[in-house]
Amino acid sequence: MSETRAVQRRAEMLPQPLVGLVQQLVPDCNALLPADITTEQFRAALWLELTGRPALQACTPQSLRECIVKAATFGLLPGRDCHFLPFGNKKQGQQVATYVPNYQGIILALERTGKVRRAFAHPVHEGDKWEYDYFMDRPVHIPAVTSGKKQGPELFYYGAIQFRDNTFAVEIVTLEELEKIRRSSPAHESGPWVTWPDMMKRKSALKRVAKYVRLTPQLAELLDEDDARSLEDIPPARHQDNVFALFGDTATTDEALATARRGGGAEGPSVAQETRGDAGKTQDVTGHDHTEESIDRHTGELFDPVESAAIDASLAEEA
Repeated sequence: MSETRAVQRRAEMLPQPLVGLVQQLVPDCNALLPADITTEQFRAALWLELTGRPALQACTPQSLRECIVKAATFGLLPGRDCHFLPFGNKKQGQQVATYVPNYQGIILALERTGKVRRAFAHPVHEGDKWEYDYFMDRPVHIPAVTSGKKQGPELFYYGAIQFRDNTFAVEIVTLEELEKIRRSSPAHESGPWVTWPDMMKRKSALKRVAKYVRLTPQLAELLDEDDARSLEDIPPARHQDNVFALFGDTATTDEALATARRGGGAEGPSVAQETRGDAGKTQDVTGHDHTEESIDRHTGELFDPVESAAIDASLAEEA
C-alpha cells in the first residue's frame, strides 16, 4: 500500500500529459537501448531528469519526445551522460526541450565504437610539464599540482584518444578558439558555459579529436547534431556583439554579418580558423563547410574561385 502511494506521489510531481508521454515511450525505448542499460535504469534516470528541471514541464511534448528517443538511441542516460535543456523558440513562441550530450556521454559513445581504449581532454596550465611533437606517438603532460607546485593560469586545452592498438591521436585547442566556440552557443551567458566552463572546454576539445575515429553513423549523427545545436537561434544582437568582439571594430550589423558569412574581411584572413575535415571539405571553427569548388582538387588547398578565373583569363590573353 505504501509503495503504491509512493508511486502516486512521484507521478504527481509531473503534469499528467507528461506522465502519459513517459509511460507510452519507455516500453518502446527498450528496443533502442544498448545492452548495458536496462529499461528500469533508463526510466529512473529519465524521471530524475524531468523532475529535476521544472522548466521542462513547459516544453512542447514533441520536443520532449525527441529528447527521450535520442537519449535511448544513442544509449546515454539522461542526467548522467546527457541533459534535456529548455530553450525558447522565438519563431514558434514556445519552449522546446533540447537533447545535449555532455563530456562523459561523448566518452561513452566513443568507447562503444569498439575502436577506442580511452578518450579524455584536459587543460594545460602554466607550470605544467608539457611536451608534444607531432611526430611523437603521444604527449607528455605532468600537471604542476602533482609535484606540489602552484597551478598557474590555463594556457590551452587538448583532446586525446588512445586506440585499441595503443596509438594516440591528439588535438590542441587554443583559448581563443574555445572562446569563439563559446560565443557561438545560444546559451553562452547561461547554462553549462557559465556553471561548468571547464567541462564545456574539455567537451569541445574532445569533439575536435573525435574526427580521427572512424565514426559509426550513429556517433557521427550525435556529434553533428550537437554542433548544429550550438549554432541555432542566435539573435541578431548577439551576432553584432560577437562580431564586435572578434573583429574589434564598429561595423554595422549588416556589414558585420556579411563579413562573417564571407569568412573574413578585405584587409586580412578569416577570423574563423580553418581545419581540414575528413570528408574532402574544409570546416571553420563555426562548423560551416566550404564548398568543393573552393578547394583545389590537386593540392587540397583553398583558393578564391573569382580570383582564379581572373588569373586564367589573364594567362589566356598573354598566350
